[in-house]
Amino acid sequence: MKIDAGFEGPVDQIREWAKKVEASGHFQGAWVSDTNNDPFLLSSALVAQTDHMTIGTNIAVAFARSPFCMAQTAYNLSHLSGGRFTLGLGTQVRAHITRRFSMDWPEKPVAAMKEYVCLLRHLFQCFQTNERPSFHGDFFSCTLSSPVFTPTPHNFGPPPVGFAAVGPAATRAAGEVAEAVFLHPFTHLKFLREVTLPALAEGRASRDSSLRPLEVVGSAFCLSPDRADFESQKQKALGRLAFYASTPNYAPVVESLGYQDLHSRLHDLSRRGEWQKMAQTLPADFVEACVVIAPRSEMIKALRDRFQSIYDRVVVDAQALYE
Repeated sequence: MKIDAGFEGPVDQIREWAKKVEASGHFQGAWVSDTNNDPFLLSSALVAQTDHMTIGTNIAVAFARSPFCMAQTAYNLSHLSGGRFTLGLGTQVRAHITRRFSMDWPEKPVAAMKEYVCLLRHLFQCFQTNERPSFHGDFFSCTLSSPVFTPTPHNFGPPPVGFAAVGPAATRAAGEVAEAVFLHPFTHLKFLREVTLPALAEGRASRDSSLRPLEVVGSAFCLSPDRADFESQKQKALGRLAFYASTPNYAPVVESLGYQDLHSRLHDLSRRGEWQKMAQTLPADFVEACVVIAPRSEMIKALRDRFQSIYDRVVVDAQALYE
């Protein structure tokens, strides 16, 4: 299992962060997210500041961007990085797609994501061969381009394409068509073993053999008691756990640990804006199931002990291992 670092911070810190992460020798990959900064701008900075690590988006919101623009950017990043870039996608939720990005929400988001990935691969092939696209789908189509708008072919090939999954439907779809599946940090071993892994296995049963092997990329909340800022980091982690546990999409993750009413209690608190009380509501054994807690010197071992048989790569805050 490979240990990777995830970037969270101001955009002007990405260059120094990337150099420090690669020089540390702890990490085999570096990932950026689609939150307060553009993930492809951040990915470009990672390309420029690293030489060996895998880099990629974990994740970029697919339905906020046209498939052609997404394909062009990802193909360019594969070229610039010498084949080190992986494109990780996600659906987001209806409210953000329609009200934040002002885009259409597909009525069948899992089916739309599968088709989106197929269109990206079709366009990658067109970029490689300078052929005109000819894709007609239920949700997307692309039938027009010309050499003026086609990226320069290169020898590194198209990037691996994957997407995030939480529920069984998206997880099955990832097993079937993705080259990487990105699993949310808000999870635990019971949910992974009882829901995630069986759904991936179902999807893999109908997987096209021409695809690259599926890479399972997980993320983890980590806390180290020997950090000087342990208490503040603990409160931050508890706040994020409570936020996710209050969100309807993640209710099954909560309930699978036997807490049938915890989600509804947290959801009610969130609607009243009682964020601090939400964090205090989390049971101690629930936190232990969802967070890896170990001294920095033992964190890699703790991550391997928990996830070795499940994840191919695990993404953590770089400060979980060093200052």
